[in-house]
Amino acid sequence: MATSRNRRQCELPPSAKGANSYKEPPSSYPPATGDLAQREKELRHFVENAPIALDWVAQDGIILWANRAELRLLGYSAEEYVGHNISEFHVDETAIHDILGRLKRNEEWTALEARLRSKDGSIRHVSINSSIYREGTEAHTRCVTSEITQVKRVTDLPERLAAIVESSDDAILSNDLNGIVQSWNRGAQRIFGYVAEEVIGKHISTLAAPDRANEIFDILARIRRGETLEDYQTKRKTKEGKILDVSVSITPIRDAAGLVIGALKVVRDTSERERYEQGLREAAALLDRSHADLREREVLLEEIHHRVKNNLQVITSLLGLQARSIKDSSTRKKFEESRYRIQAIAILHEILYESASLAEIDFADYIRRLAEHLVRSYGASGRVRMQIQLDPLYCHRDVASPCGLIVNELLSNAFKYAFPGGKSGEVRIELRQEPEGRIHLLVGDNGIGLPPDLNWETSPTLGLRLVRTLARQIEAIVEINSSNGTVFSIKFLDGLSIKR
Repeated sequence: MATSRNRRQCELPPSAKGANSYKEPPSSYPPATGDLAQREKELRHFVENAPIALDWVAQDGIILWANRAELRLLGYSAEEYVGHNISEFHVDETAIHDILGRLKRNEEWTALEARLRSKDGSIRHVSINSSIYREGTEAHTRCVTSEITQVKRVTDLPERLAAIVESSDDAILSNDLNGIVQSWNRGAQRIFGYVAEEVIGKHISTLAAPDRANEIFDILARIRRGETLEDYQTKRKTKEGKILDVSVSITPIRDAAGLVIGALKVVRDTSERERYEQGLREAAALLDRSHADLREREVLLEEIHHRVKNNLQVITSLLGLQARSIKDSSTRKKFEESRYRIQAIAILHEILYESASLAEIDFADYIRRLAEHLVRSYGASGRVRMQIQLDPLYCHRDVASPCGLIVNELLSNAFKYAFPGGKSGEVRIELRQEPEGRIHLLVGDNGIGLPPDLNWETSPTLGLRLVRTLARQIEAIVEINSSNGTVFSIKFLDGLSIKR
């Protein structure tokens, strides 16, 4: 048996060239022409160019010979393949040990599945059949290799789909046209509390809420008509008797002839979403009532501020949850900006609730809390230095609210636009009490400044429009300096009546 690592694919091992390796073809074969050498040459040519992959392997795993089909299958040249050990091309260690063991024991095998690594790095699934060739005391294995990559992809697909269904957080189940449950995934077990053995073979009405029993049979009738249901809002009952708000999507299952034989259902528990939406509705209703009654029911202001603060936190949380589910970055950004504006109001109500006076606001404390909140929200603490100098002063709550929103917009703009590309810089806030009850608020940065063609008094951007509108409400004087970064100087009276 030849063992040279340099044997080429066009050379059969010597044992294939002797007279003992050749058998006279059956009478049904075309008659051979010429002498035995000529017929041996023809046989070698046939084997070398056969459309199926062939190779010979020694007991130690060295590849002695491979035909062109084998080399084409994996993309190697003869020098890169013949004379190398099979372990260099097999992917799985267990398969390598198994095959090497069979080679040493001169065992033959049938339809042994393995994975081979091609020269381009791709993985080929193959089925290998072998036979043992012996000549005296020597032996080696002859292999016929068939690629089954496409077959494996098709046969593995149901397993992959089953794994996806089983790992889903949603309940995925199926039933026949009579409503008998046929399949039940882990998501269904988590939502409804039944394990598969408890519900498969039972009627789907097991899950019906007490007031929805007829609905189950209406849905079965629609399934029989081949109808599809999407995001159907209803209620279902768990094993413990708990009633859940759920969204149900139903697709008919058809056989090969196109006849409806059952239904696939995806059930999502929407109870949490319903509670959040109810909280939002309650918060909105509370705000509407509080705005109408605020001035007339002064004795209730402390409690109202407390409840408004809590409900604003619910709103910001809901906006945050919604923002995380939005893929469009521009829309998600608008949601986040709305959250910050609502949070600015929530901080004001928190201070009002804590304050001894329901009319006056510790304005310096309000600005400090607002700045700390925005630094955290924009993740600016590592790259933006904050210089805050605030005189201890108070102002009326009707002035503090619009002024706090102005500070929110100016700081947000500074964090978003003043330092592009993650540059570092400085933002400063100054609050000074001036004569005659006037307050001077300064918000500035040392960033790139406003665009030269931007007129802040006519800019259509929402942030600057809010600044203009709110400044008019408190009759503030606003001045801008863009010589070194951007600085907004705002002067206003601490108890000025807000223009309606």
